[in-house]
Amino acid sequence: DVVMFVFRESYYLKNKEPRPATVEHAEWQAKMNEISHLAELLILKQRHGPTGTIMLEFEEMFTKFKDIQNN
Repeated sequence: DVVMFVFRESYYLKNKEPRPATVEHAEWQAKMNEISHLAELLILKQRHGPTGTIMLEFEEMFTKFKDIQNN
């Protein structure tokens, strides 16, 4: 048995866009730029293995998840 969830903070933050040309909008845009390509794979139950969180890179254009490339 395995229970996993995918969480993308940007999905929820996108719906909370402040009015343009405000300080809040600039802060929101900076946060979106920082997190828009990230996703968390939450492994909450695994009968024969570990649980935890795996950070992934998300390509929205292709709905594709992949390992994060470290530079």
